[in-house]
Amino acid sequence: MKKITLLMTLVFSSCLMFGQTVLTEDFENDTAFPTSTGWTVEDLATPPNAEVWVIDNTGEAGGFTAGNTLVYDNGGVGNYATMDSDGYGNNGTAENTTLTSPVFDCSTLTSVTLSFDTVYNGNFGGQGTIEVFNGSSWTTIQTYATASGGTPNTTVTGTQTFDVPELIGVSNAQIRFRFTANWSISWSIDNISVFQCTVSPPVAVSAVAPASGATDVEINYGTTTNNLGPFEWTDAPTADSYNISLGTNIAGDDIGTISGFDSGNSINFNWQPNTTYFWFIEAVNCAGLTTSPVFSFTTAACTATAAPTAASGPNPANSATAVPIQGPDGAVNFSWTAGAPEDTYVLNIGTANPPDQSFDFEIGDPLTGLQVNTTYFWRIDTVNCFGVTEGPVWSFTTDSQLSITDNNIETFSVYPNPTSGILNIKSNEDVDNVTVYNLLGQNVASFDKNQITDSSVNLSELSKGLYLVKITSGDKSQTIRVTKD
Repeated sequence: MKKITLLMTLVFSSCLMFGQTVLTEDFENDTAFPTSTGWTVEDLATPPNAEVWVIDNTGEAGGFTAGNTLVYDNGGVGNYATMDSDGYGNNGTAENTTLTSPVFDCSTLTSVTLSFDTVYNGNFGGQGTIEVFNGSSWTTIQTYATASGGTPNTTVTGTQTFDVPELIGVSNAQIRFRFTANWSISWSIDNISVFQCTVSPPVAVSAVAPASGATDVEINYGTTTNNLGPFEWTDAPTADSYNISLGTNIAGDDIGTISGFDSGNSINFNWQPNTTYFWFIEAVNCAGLTTSPVFSFTTAACTATAAPTAASGPNPANSATAVPIQGPDGAVNFSWTAGAPEDTYVLNIGTANPPDQSFDFEIGDPLTGLQVNTTYFWRIDTVNCFGVTEGPVWSFTTDSQLSITDNNIETFSVYPNPTSGILNIKSNEDVDNVTVYNLLGQNVASFDKNQITDSSVNLSELSKGLYLVKITSGDKSQTIRVTKD
């Protein structure tokens, strides 16, 4: 089950499962133009200034705060095409560059749709145009520009979809994206598709959980946010994707909407006890979307009258030395005296005091990635519906070598590490799920068995940095530190 944070649009879907596709491009197989699939760029500036479209994979959009992942947040995955006018600076020559598709065949199509994911910012005089070739001439079908000309949108994000009747029946069609500017901002594009939709809009979903009108729905309380779920429904047969909308109003829309939400996922949000929430599902395909009835549920009341008791009885014991770490991945099991049955726990750990890495934890679970002959500080935060109680900070020092009895035991291993995207998992058993945490303990990605392909997961949407990857198979689990390049 994947935990998704509300009020953040995660994925924009192109809705192509039920369409006849004649062109598709995600730039994953190339690092420069021209691509192996025939995409080309051209420098039309006078004189030429070599400021053209390139392929990038950082997820960043030019002109925004460094370290942003704006492209990935708006549908991009892995590689994408970008024209970074801001990055090129001002050399006195206006930029004029095109990104042009290979020739494709629309001769059998009776309708044509163009779809792509984008982040466009045309501030400071930039202009983007989308042009199509009908076999004899180019026609502009959309212009993005500043308020001085064209559509008055300086910023455009997400999935853009256009009907293109100009290409119906054309056997030698093309599309191109033109950016003209001089030290403007940028335009990034990914997941380009040209297709004909072959289905009607999907039917509304049914048989939901929590059931409409359900009461006493449990909240999983956390230190900074709460979790509720899973949200489930019977799939609409022709739907490509789903959006979920939630609210405390009867319309079910005043809290927010998550696009690309899968049945079976849960949601991180500031859920409140004894509160009625309303929600509905939009089933989406290339022909449109169909909205379900508005459902409702009421969360369970908080029965606690005080914050929980602080954790005690640590294992490893406070100030323990020569604590054995097991296996090649450096595992140590952590436990403490359990509190009330409804209490949940967050483990905070690090080599400095106060510990700076935090994530959900269960009594007796192992944590891997620990180093020999190292002192660690750790603390348990105990959570219930009333509040959070921080425990005392304990410490222990690991042994100077791996446990002899476990030196040759390997449950899971991963490669490559560091990784730029695909992370392969080596295991003698089937992997049930993979959960990725950042160093703040936040769940940033989850993969169930159906999302794990050839014993690998795709981490390309994550920003560069260090992550804790928890791999589970049956009753075995292991957490491994992974670096994302």
